Amino acid sequence: MKSMSINLTDLIRKYFRIILQIAFFSCLIFKFEYGVAIWILISLLSMFLGRIYCGFFCTWGTYQEWIGMLGKKIFKHKFDTFIPKKVDNVLSCFRYVVMIAYAFFAESFFTSKIVANLGGPNTDALVNIIFSRKIVTVSVIISLFIFTILSLLINRPYCKYLCHGSVEAGVLSFAKIFKLRRNPNICINCHKCENVCPMNVPITKMETVYDRYCISCFKCIGDRGCPKKDALYLDMHPIKTFLKEKNKKYSKEDKINHVVQKDI
Repeated sequence: MKSMSINLTDLIRKYFRIILQIAFFSCLIFKFEYGVAIWILISLLSMFLGRIYCGFFCTWGTYQEWIGMLGKKIFKHKFDTFIPKKVDNVLSCFRYVVMIAYAFFAESFFTSKIVANLGGPNTDALVNIIFSRKIVTVSVIISLFIFTILSLLINRPYCKYLCHGSVEAGVLSFAKIFKLRRNPNICINCHKCENVCPMNVPITKMETVYDRYCISCFKCIGDRGCPKKDALYLDMHPIKTFLKEKNKKYSKEDKINHVVQKDI
């Protein structure tokens, strides 16, 4: 019975992201209001932890990682080294182009709706052609094929080079309250943290982990990550400081009340 409970715990930990993704998208499909509530919660948590949607909830990112595991077995140490660093930096700029194009298209779509309501030309027919079931299906199949092949060679290629959401969420990696920190005095430079990182973030070159590719998956501080206690950790200092200050405030108020009651 004990071994069964241990195995169940291991399975939950191993497939935690999949369980979260199934729960989240099931809510969006079957109970939309619950899905929206979870989305709001994710957004709030992102203020504290960074891009947790990318690290825990994105099914497309998880799919690319799975294909990448196969790529690592095929190409071994050559995996994710096919593109030179300079070219990688240039390609990553396409995310900004996609973001601008997406914003322009969204703005144009809503503007055309407003214009149509005011008596202007109706663009519904054009939208229906662009987003027809046939065109969408073909586009999805082609994209899936291309990025499956690319994922055998590169870690999360779509996330790195085309995902406009990663640009928007990337700001959170720099503004997040709880930061991932590395203590160089304790770190033994075993590079285990970097080996398990799905985005190849150069963690051992930093003291505070700031990187545009970091997706806050926290694998680097998990079971297969850093083996040295306190060498790499999630800094909860801001909330600890807040609680300490709050306790000091209450203790001062108690002292004042105690003095007042004594005088009375």
